[in-house]
Amino acid sequence: MDLIKYFTNLYKENRQISLLTWVYGSVAIVSLIIAGLFALINQSLGHILLFIPGICVLVLVLNLVIWSLIRSTIEALEDSKKRKKNSK
Repeated sequence: MDLIKYFTNLYKENRQISLLTWVYGSVAIVSLIIAGLFALINQSLGHILLFIPGICVLVLVLNLVIWSLIRSTIEALEDSKKRKKNSK
């Protein structure tokens, strides 16, 4: 129950990147476990299902990189606007 409140607070505080990290991590772990269980029954199907956690991790890394680039650009623009105001 506390986990649901934690995610709700993340959403309310506009901390989307934390929420996104948790979702992608959860999907990757759950799909890795499912792929492992399927691999016990059918090895080729388990190997095919291993692409899902790999794709989740890849998308998570790309989202983190893009998010940090956007955030640093916005902060740099805001910083330059503050410097212009202070110099006048």
